[in-house]
Amino acid sequence: AGQPLWAGRFGRAEASRPKLVLLDWVSVTTAMLAFSLHLENRHTVMLAPVYATAAALLLVKGTAPRLPLLIATVASYLAYRLPPGAQFPEATQQWRFVGGSSWVLLGFLMVLLWTALRDQPKEAEAEEATPCS
Repeated sequence: AGQPLWAGRFGRAEASRPKLVLLDWVSVTTAMLAFSLHLENRHTVMLAPVYATAAALLLVKGTAPRLPLLIATVASYLAYRLPPGAQFPEATQQWRFVGGSSWVLLGFLMVLLWTALRDQPKEAEAEEATPCS
């Protein structure tokens, strides 16, 4: 009983779905950070795999539109940098009170999942269009 540590959760079936395994880990990491009580800038280094996944989706041609993912990626980055605390202390306090950066991060995750799950590589699209003989 239990789950195998090194072989993966689903054995051979997991090996045939690497994209879903990647999205699973990206989702767990993002949700963990978004719902943590004291998210600080030093914790955002844990978002590197999430941003790497978004960068890969943005750079590889596919069928899903890329503009929403680009906007969400930039917005999630800016959510941790804005508003500048020294210039706008009241706005910074309100932003942190409502958990603004966590909400934007969750929105970014939803757009990332939407893009990745809708996306098909251009080669797969061409194979599907070719009738079987």
